[in-house]
Amino acid sequence: MELTPRVVEECVKLAESDPGVGGIVIPERSVGNNYWAKVRDLEKSFYVRTPIESPGFLRRDLAIKAGGFDEDIVFYEEATLHTRLRS
Repeated sequence: MELTPRVVEECVKLAESDPGVGGIVIPERSVGNNYWAKVRDLEKSFYVRTPIESPGFLRRDLAIKAGGFDEDIVFYEEATLHTRLRS
């Protein structure tokens, strides 16, 4: 994932301005001109506003409270973290 230059700063400002913000979804796009890049980008478009879409920015205190990332999972670990936060 390649972040835009100010995305972290923008997330911090948003989280600091509203204590109710626990996480922020950072939209992802796959880029490239080949077939698989286009397929991946199309696939990601189906995740928008679904439980599959995971926050890319979380409050540190909440992430620690949830036990952090499950290091035994080799993919989709970011989704398990925000799922535990919802519980």
